[in-house]
Amino acid sequence: MKRLLILFVGLVAFGLVPAMFADLADYSLNVNGTTYCPTTAGSPALCSSFGGLAAVPSLSSSLDTTFPGGTGLGTVTLTYNPGPGSFFTSLWLFENLFPATAQNEFGVAVGSPQAGESWQIDVPDATYVGELGVAGAGTIVANNAANTLSNTNFVPGGTDNFDAQCGLLVTDATCNDYTSMALGFNFVLGAGEKEIVTFRVSTTAPASGFYLRQVAPVDAANDAEIDYFYSATAVTVPIETNGVPEPSTWVLVVTMGILMLLFRRRLAA
Repeated sequence: MKRLLILFVGLVAFGLVPAMFADLADYSLNVNGTTYCPTTAGSPALCSSFGGLAAVPSLSSSLDTTFPGGTGLGTVTLTYNPGPGSFFTSLWLFENLFPATAQNEFGVAVGSPQAGESWQIDVPDATYVGELGVAGAGTIVANNAANTLSNTNFVPGGTDNFDAQCGLLVTDATCNDYTSMALGFNFVLGAGEKEIVTFRVSTTAPASGFYLRQVAPVDAANDAEIDYFYSATAVTVPIETNGVPEPSTWVLVVTMGILMLLFRRRLAA
């Protein structure tokens, strides 16, 4: 592994590979208790469906989930219309911004969450069976699956320090490590309503609102800081009727028609 890292650093130094890239190593979308994960072996054990985002009903996504070699950037939009009640959804993302030294990354929470929003920044936890090779001590995967995101940053990090110990052996308040992020919403729908939840990963910070920031600092293998910004919105909107009137509308139309006929007959009499 060390030889591969040395080779990679040498290639970067000579300009033979890009100085900035990322991989979305894993993810899990929780839709009111059903968790959707990719079909790869790196997916967490706490998962209901391994069909990936394509298996989620009423979902559109431009998120680049290619592994390896993808960008990890894009938008995921869920349109949820189960009927009246209380519901939740959340999306956990495990991004390696600079895989050669991914254990040197950290996270930042910016702003205040909106009503019903929850979040967490953490190393992947003990249920993770992916590329880490050993179990971590985080809680983010389990909390994402249980709708119990802790609103805590467990990888507060800072400048280059290569601690690689958050959750395993925290000895300072600015540990760097593998960094994953999750955002979620609890919401209530009434009759005739649906929820549109949008998750966004970008290299540009949102102009306003709450968001999470993942940072790969400058180090021996990375000559420029890499920042990813993760934000989400949830909006309750009326359900469209596609031009077909509701039953109450039909009653009004028929009543008005009868009254018009009666009025015309009286005029003709």
